[in-house]
Amino acid sequence: LLGINDFHGRIDANTVKFAGTIEQLRADYGDDNTLFVSNGDNIGASLFASSLFGDKPTIDVLNALELAVSAAGNHEFDQGVDDLTGRVTDLADFPYVVANVFKDGQPILPEYAIFEVDGVRVGVVGAVTQLTPTLVSQEGIEGIEFREPVAEVNRVVAEIDDQVDVIVAQYHEGTELSASSATLEQALAAGGAFASIVNDTDPAVDAIFTGHTHALYAWDAPIPGGEGTRPILQTGSYGDNIGQIVLTVDGSGDVVDYTARNVSRLSAPDTAASAALDASLIATYPRVAEVSEIVTAARAEADIVGREPVGSVTADITTAFQEGGYVDGVYAGGKRDDRSKQSALGGLVADALLSTLAD
Repeated sequence: LLGINDFHGRIDANTVKFAGTIEQLRADYGDDNTLFVSNGDNIGASLFASSLFGDKPTIDVLNALELAVSAAGNHEFDQGVDDLTGRVTDLADFPYVVANVFKDGQPILPEYAIFEVDGVRVGVVGAVTQLTPTLVSQEGIEGIEFREPVAEVNRVVAEIDDQVDVIVAQYHEGTELSASSATLEQALAAGGAFASIVNDTDPAVDAIFTGHTHALYAWDAPIPGGEGTRPILQTGSYGDNIGQIVLTVDGSGDVVDYTARNVSRLSAPDTAASAALDASLIATYPRVAEVSEIVTAARAEADIVGREPVGSVTADITTAFQEGGYVDGVYAGGKRDDRSKQSALGGLVADALLSTLAD
């Protein structure tokens, strides 16, 4: 299983390396033994080269990489549920699955998808954070019900358990804590949605991908009932890492062993080496070559529009930092995107909205 989450339309100089990392990992076990999945927020909060085109380049890249299935993230609802269930799903060659979002008592999208991977039947169930209504425009989700994710995933697991050998749960929800600074035990002690995912997800689920919180971890989570452990993983965000869960399945279709890790996106030390790496990946992997064409075309068109001046700044306009930040105008480390703090970018957006609405 290869997984990503919170890609957020990263159509940029790293996209070819992102694609190349996926293809290298695929090659380790072969296409017939690999299922590539996403855990939502593929689109929305995107870079200019994707957002300018309504995130079509991002979906085209995921199509080129033959993404098998994606859970829906909260950002998939940014333009409203009709956009997700219409334009977005029409563009995608892969299904979006979400088990906990309903309209008039019916699921808005398929709740799961089933694949055969080297003779093993794999069921993938998706769910999105129940906080989605607080994160998107109310106008776009009128009449939509976001139910508790774990309960709905468990409902679907019970429905498909006798149809599949392996079940993968994809929750677009997670802990804020990363493995570099915390343990699974600390994440569970914090409680909330993540603790429910770990403690209450049906024991029939063999692997859990999470997302939304942009955290980085690959933990061995206890299976409810004291039946050993199973992997629970999140890849950070923006394609910086690819999650890899390797399941060993016996002749009866039971998972008897697993490994789980996050693999950093390929990188190079300088511009020349970066160009050489891209060229090698493009020459080696046909899917990467297709991704390169999509990215090159989108960035070229976006550069034309992006070069048109609309204003000027005297300093960087950033999101908030958890630590570090700028010292005498020089970035001194620290993690960006602390959503609990005021930031220059947040103030700019608020002022822009105030000015626009006042008109």
